Amino acid sequence: MTANLRSSSTPLLIITAALAIGVGLIIAALLLVSTGQSGNAPKGPFALGSAAGLRSDVKQSPVYIADPTGGDGLWLELAGKKIVALSAVPPGNPQSCAVRWRDSVKAYQDCKGKRFQGEQLAMYPLELRNGSLFVDTRHAVAPTTGSG
Repeated sequence: MTANLRSSSTPLLIITAALAIGVGLIIAALLLVSTGQSGNAPKGPFALGSAAGLRSDVKQSPVYIADPTGGDGLWLELAGKKIVALSAVPPGNPQSCAVRWRDSVKAYQDCKGKRFQGEQLAMYPLELRNGSLFVDTRHAVAPTTGSG
């Protein structure tokens, strides 16, 4: 009787698994279409958020922002009283060797352990529009000091 139960439930399990996979693929396709991830990254400046809110966050510590255009991301920090947007990849580094903020040493550090200050990283232009801060990662300005 146990053998009959197993053999009769096998087709049901196969059909259920196939349906689950099919539904999963349909959901994945719908998500891909609805989020617009067709390989065409947005062009031009993108919004970072409320300038006042970002200023409050950046006063505490630099803030990392992922780049929705598919770039390397960027860091926001205060330079004096001004918010600046910095490239996450130091000059001469491969894209895979981006910096991260190390609060314990008050510096950015790359994948090899080399430390950088904000002025050693390329800067992106920022623009204030109706209280929101926008950045254009298409146009980097070279660092003002050397990287070492």
